[in-house]
Amino acid sequence: MVGKLKFVFRNYEIYNNVMSAESGQKLAELRDKAREKFSDQEIDNFISMGRTFAGKAVVNAVIEVVKEGPSKGFSQKTCDALVKKLEKRIPCKFAGYFSCEFKEIPEKLHMSLVIAPNNYKTDIDIPSLDYVNDLYRKYDMLKNIAIAYWSQFAEENPDLYNAVCEYRADVNFNLTIDTANPTTLYFDPDCAKRIGIYCYYVDKAGRILYKK
Repeated sequence: MVGKLKFVFRNYEIYNNVMSAESGQKLAELRDKAREKFSDQEIDNFISMGRTFAGKAVVNAVIEVVKEGPSKGFSQKTCDALVKKLEKRIPCKFAGYFSCEFKEIPEKLHMSLVIAPNNYKTDIDIPSLDYVNDLYRKYDMLKNIAIAYWSQFAEENPDLYNAVCEYRADVNFNLTIDTANPTTLYFDPDCAKRIGIYCYYVDKAGRILYKK
């Protein structure tokens, strides 16, 4: 377990150093910069991690904003075409997750990024306040991986990114953490759906426990 956590945090360090949302550099330039500190294998690992942990939720969040276009007076035909293109670029069927383990109970707490209602709030019980800092750190990791992945997606799909921005010109497509509800992120604060952090317990066999 410790080895896995070290691997995850190593990759997260690459995200902070290479795929910062504030950076406007091209991916090729970022790769060159990353080679000063990281191997090509590590760089490939962090790109894969972004797709696994954030790709499904981020692309689906864009789709939700696009789908609301016709109700705002934008073209239904363009909406349908963009949704089809975006759906083809969802990188995986299932989202990756971080885990927390506790001394007091045998169950593990998993957390991942999902599409949630606009008013969604992350709500989970933990056995002790001693784990709060670890929990919040992993929340921050997930949110920052999502922001970094969106930068990566835009760079890898410039034509589609520009088409989405042109279609919903009323939306600023910067993936934003909601300061009033900081376990959620949005492209459009008024969109009915956004990205949220979903927490759930699993037993020793990995079966989901919906209530704890």
